[in-house]
Amino acid sequence: MLAYRGRFSEIVALYVLTLILAMWIAYPYILSGGPQAPNGSKPSTAGVFFGEILAATLVFLIIIKIWPQIFRWILLGLEILFLFFSVFLLFADISEIGAILIALLAVTIRIKYWDNKYVQNASTLLIVGVTIAIVAAGLSPIVTAILLIILAVYDYISVFVTKHMVTLAKAVAGNAEIGKGEEHLLGAGDVAIPGMFAISLARASLLASILAAAGAVIGLILTTYLARRWKRVLPALPSIGAVQMALAVVGLLI
Repeated sequence: MLAYRGRFSEIVALYVLTLILAMWIAYPYILSGGPQAPNGSKPSTAGVFFGEILAATLVFLIIIKIWPQIFRWILLGLEILFLFFSVFLLFADISEIGAILIALLAVTIRIKYWDNKYVQNASTLLIVGVTIAIVAAGLSPIVTAILLIILAVYDYISVFVTKHMVTLAKAVAGNAEIGKGEEHLLGAGDVAIPGMFAISLARASLLASILAAAGAVIGLILTTYLARRWKRVLPALPSIGAVQMALAVVGLLI
């Protein structure tokens, strides 16, 4: 479970930068008429993604229950693997050898400063930004919209009802006092899912895509405002999804 960690203002800034990176990568492909993935327009694809997310969450919860002391090390190992491939893909078109060297440098920095929140946030930004671009470019807006709605409901249930997402957040945070003072945590899924919806909309309307991305940021700011005011952990996807979908509809109607 990747996450951004820091003050609310830092998290919002990282959110914006992640969306910009994903748009910069994906827009040229989508706007040039690049094809969707084989099942990229089937609504059932959203169900497949949701099933995979549930399976991964279950595995993480089992690890936390049985081997809590090694959970963060497993996450770090997975992060390093994804960081290498994300950085490589980002620079591969320029030079494959150069991309490998830059990817190895990024991994080295991440390992050396494994507990530094700025390095962690930079790593998350690269991984999530590249992943959003690659996945969203192959999906239709219908698929990503269904996935966003499903996960917004799931996010609400997992925070307020089952509360297992709070358990995951605490495990990811480790010894950091997340949610107290100025230190907060935002899961990568809260960036990736709205980002995928916003970028996939470019296949229907570039304006709707940009407005949806802006709506995601506005929704996040609303969430952080309420979290600060109520002084409690809140699910981010419901408010982010509601605002960005509203603005997406405006963009599609103009």
